[in-house]
Amino acid sequence: MRVDRKSVWRCPSDPNRYSFALGYGSGIASFKEFAQDEFLSGSFETPEAALAAGIEEVKTIEKM
Repeated sequence: MRVDRKSVWRCPSDPNRYSFALGYGSGIASFKEFAQDEFLSGSFETPEAALAAGIEEVKTIEKM
């Protein structure tokens, strides 16, 4: 899977935190961490931290 989009959103469980989503082609990765939004992952204090975590997740996926 080649991830071509990374985005940051408000965390569904805490609107003061941030989560990331990953997209590839015409799809989107499903993490199923939150019942409210299965496509978001993590809960970070800043948008920058969420984006950095998303980038690290991409690196892990691309090594597979």
